[in-house]
Amino acid sequence: MSQLAALAAWEKIQAKTFSKWINAQLKGGATVNDITLDLQDGQVLAKLLLALSGEGITKINTKPNMRIQKVENVGKCLKFITDHDVKLVGIGAEEIVDGNPKMTLGLIWTLILRFVIVGLSEEGLSAKQGLLLWCQKKCEPYKNTKIENFTTSWQDGLGLCALIHRHRPDLISYDQLTKDNALQNLNLAFDVAETHLNVPKILDAADIVDTPKPDERSIMTYIAQLYNVFSSMDQVEVAGRKVANFLNFISQIQSMSNDYEKRVRALHAQVDEKSSLFSNASDVDTYPEVKAAIVDFRNYRKTGRRQMVAEKDDLAALFTSIQTKLRIQKLPAYVPPQGLFPEDTESHLNNLSAVETARRRQLNANMTAIKTRLEKTFADLANALYDKIQAVKHDSLADFGSDLQAALDKQNHLLASLKGMSDEKNPVANAEALCEEANIESNNYTDHTTDDLEFEMSALEKLINRNIASLQGQIAAASGSGISAEQMKEYKETFTHFDVDGDQKLNRLEFKSCLTTLGLIGIDFEGGDAKFEHIFQDVSHGASDIVFDSFVEYMNRLAGASMDQNQIAQSFNTLAGGRPTLTVNDCTVAGLQKEEIEFITLNLPQSGNGYDYNAYLKQKFQ
Repeated sequence: MSQLAALAAWEKIQAKTFSKWINAQLKGGATVNDITLDLQDGQVLAKLLLALSGEGITKINTKPNMRIQKVENVGKCLKFITDHDVKLVGIGAEEIVDGNPKMTLGLIWTLILRFVIVGLSEEGLSAKQGLLLWCQKKCEPYKNTKIENFTTSWQDGLGLCALIHRHRPDLISYDQLTKDNALQNLNLAFDVAETHLNVPKILDAADIVDTPKPDERSIMTYIAQLYNVFSSMDQVEVAGRKVANFLNFISQIQSMSNDYEKRVRALHAQVDEKSSLFSNASDVDTYPEVKAAIVDFRNYRKTGRRQMVAEKDDLAALFTSIQTKLRIQKLPAYVPPQGLFPEDTESHLNNLSAVETARRRQLNANMTAIKTRLEKTFADLANALYDKIQAVKHDSLADFGSDLQAALDKQNHLLASLKGMSDEKNPVANAEALCEEANIESNNYTDHTTDDLEFEMSALEKLINRNIASLQGQIAAASGSGISAEQMKEYKETFTHFDVDGDQKLNRLEFKSCLTTLGLIGIDFEGGDAKFEHIFQDVSHGASDIVFDSFVEYMNRLAGASMDQNQIAQSFNTLAGGRPTLTVNDCTVAGLQKEEIEFITLNLPQSGNGYDYNAYLKQKFQ
């Protein structure tokens, strides 16, 4: 049973058009009335393929009564189509045998594209675009005709009349036609084409006029028939296009050749100029100059050099393109003027490469020499200062001898000498900064750095200060002050720490910082300054500064030189917060050292969670 009745309007028009087109190809060998029924057994389809390709399909069953025979026939036809480089998307033999209208119409359209429209490409476009472009060119001179598609552009009939008039003006009086008579115009074109051009009338005028959007495939099929008829009449136009193409080709080759020669000359000049610049570059011997020259050279290698190489490659490609175009057209090869061949350009760049290598080596040699000079300059200064430090250190470690005061004077002299070396650090630091600026990470002529020398001087200063404190303690002990050398050393270190300006005296601010740090005075906004002022006047004996001897006297009074049992018991009681036992936590909070806490835990009798200090003191003071 036919499925045409269920089709959309445009599909019915397409089915009718394709049926007429098939009948025109078969030329009475068979007749298609219903495209969904008449192709089902594959016989008519095989005849259509024979008419289109000139090749027959073997072993077609001429009496296919069974469905499987029909499927086999249609399958052979579809294989024949695919063997001719036609891709069938989703179209199978069963759909054609079952009379599927969409698949059947799709199959016929595929055949029209392959055997009718595919050869109508224009200027490298697809077949559809080529056919449309051909129509636009042919209809361009005609008024009231604007071809933009294969649907609505043909509804008024003027387009078809224009195509016929363009090739056979004797058949149609185009100037007498108007848009208002669309049906008449279409029928005129169909009748004239069928009568005088032997183009079958496969379209009905009403199907074009009375449809909002005529079927594109139907119109393309009909216009393709006109194209095939008129193609033989376009030989003059084809010849004209060939001449135009040839002239355009020659003009293009000349333009490309002129561009090639102009750019090659410019590149050679640029390369030679750069070669001359590098060859005649003046020598530089300071680090900033060499560094700047190296940076400029590297930037050139990343920019200017690469641009020239890229231009060389582009010119080689352009030269090859010119030769390829001429060879394809079987024309003589292009011969540029002497000195402008690609190998000539390569030679210019090779010469530049040699000059660049020499320039790079020159700059690297200069940089190496400068870095060596900077290393030696720093090494000489650092080594000299190090030797001086070591000489002072050697003297500071010498035996004090029996004359303690002379030894003390010597240590003070060595301390003054060491401080006098501070000015010598600046040249060393400046020389090291120049080495760092030159990215010198290691020095082959010295192991010292400015930081190392500062550490050596700082360590030596501490050593000398310890010597001075020790000597002062020994002198004080020898004079009967009752202060041990260790106590004197501690007092000296404390005094030196707060003597910020190093003048061997403590001013009010330095002494106040000392007392605050030692916890002897607190931050008291209501009398703290008055308390401090009383202490300062007492210790300084009314002077504006406190000398070391006065500081020692004051610290000795605070420490309490005698080992009085009551005072020591009171101190233990203070540490224990008034409790009769002392805990490890109490000792830690009080700032006792690890060894001192360990002594307490090992020697004081344990009582509960703490240690009985009263029992211990009683035992010691019996």
